[in-house]
Order: sequence, then structure tokens, then C-alpha cells
Amino acid sequence: MIIGIGGVSRAGKTKLANRLKAKYESEGKTVDIFPLDDYVKAKEEIPTIKDRIDWEHPDGIDYKSLCDTIKLAKSRYDIIIAEGHLIFSNEDLNKLFERKLFLRIKRDIFLDRRKRETRWGEEPDWYINYVWDAYVEHGTYEHIPMQIIDSNEEIPEDQLEILANA
Repeated sequence: MIIGIGGVSRAGKTKLANRLKAKYESEGKTVDIFPLDDYVKAKEEIPTIKDRIDWEHPDGIDYKSLCDTIKLAKSRYDIIIAEGHLIFSNEDLNKLFERKLFLRIKRDIFLDRRKRETRWGEEPDWYINYVWDAYVEHGTYEHIPMQIIDSNEEIPEDQLEILANA
């Protein structure tokens, strides 16, 4: 099974992927996770905004490489999980997913979580607001059938069980 997990930055995609992996592995299944962050193009190939690298644009992702990797991994793993903020922005990748999970959070929760984020150093407010705006433009997918999960709070264990066995 190939699962895609999407949602805005700081929605809990990686955490959900890791929790699902642990759940499936406890059932004896082989699982691998492919984070979209591992398929970002070289910096000089990524669009910019106000002299900053625009990590929020689909043109910055090497979707072909990710698709090829997933196709190769399909024969080695029972479950493959691909996760990232723009995971559903590519038609070829979407065709590979047998399940699509989308984590939704409220804007104020996103802002709070993102402002506490430290891996990229201090980010200007305009850029944090841009991340949300880019998510609305490139990262929401009303036209794609998927399971929407509100992740304003931690996903409880009973809901994780339901997600794993759906």
C-alpha cells in the first residue's frame, strides 16, 4: 500500500507518518517513509521570493525522482508512506497513492507552531504569512478525493488505529 500524507507546514505530517510506521511494523509489516524534503531540487533550481528561496512552490520539488524511488521501493515494502506539504501537487505522484491523508490545522495554530520553529533560523513575519498563503494556493486539494484529518491537537491513539486500518 502506498500512502500520501499532506498538509501545511507544522501540521504533523512527519509525526503521523512515524506513528503509522510504528503501528504497521508492530503488526509485522515492512514500512518505509519518503519525506518530500528529501526530494527538493538544488537551491539554484528553486524559485525565489523577495531574495529568499521559495520552499513553498511545487517547482522546487523533483517529483520524477520521488515517483521513481517509490516505484522501486514498492517491491521491497508492504507499506510506503510519502509525506510533505506539496505531496499532492503532482499528478503522476497522486496516481501512485492508494490512500491520501490530509492534515488540516487552523491558521492561528499554524502561525503559533511556525513562529516557534527553529530549524530555519528566525523567519520574518512576511515569510511565515507567505507560507500560509502558498499552502492555500498550492497545497489545498479540494479536487482530489482524500481523507481530511483535523490535527489542531495530537491525533489520539484510537483515531490512529482507524487510520491504519482504513
